[in-house]
Amino acid sequence: MKQILILSLIAAAPALAASRRIYIEEYLRSGAIASVNCSTPGSCVGVAGASRRNVSLEATKGFTKNCPAVTVTDNRQAADYTLRINPGSSTLYKQDGDVAYISPAKVKVSNLVKDVCDYVKAH
Repeated sequence: MKQILILSLIAAAPALAASRRIYIEEYLRSGAIASVNCSTPGSCVGVAGASRRNVSLEATKGFTKNCPAVTVTDNRQAADYTLRINPGSSTLYKQDGDVAYISPAKVKVSNLVKDVCDYVKAH
């Protein structure tokens, strides 16, 4: 029984050591929201406002929850990769600044997290 436990811990150790650090550049997506309420024809009241969505925070939560191969860091110099999130596609850079991977995920942060996580696990 003790031998099995020790072998299990040894087998799990490389997976823990293989965690890669990613620095995520801050990306806030701004948008507008509006609503109109018409109680009777010709008597309408509208309200408009601005909204901000912290996409980098959503990505951080996604990596923390779904990708043990990645450790998100706030220290750019300690990071193995830097993730720059853009509306059309996002780019993962190596520590030396070279492009490592371009994610085709365009809308959903969860798809971006999955793509980048798969890339990091494979490399």
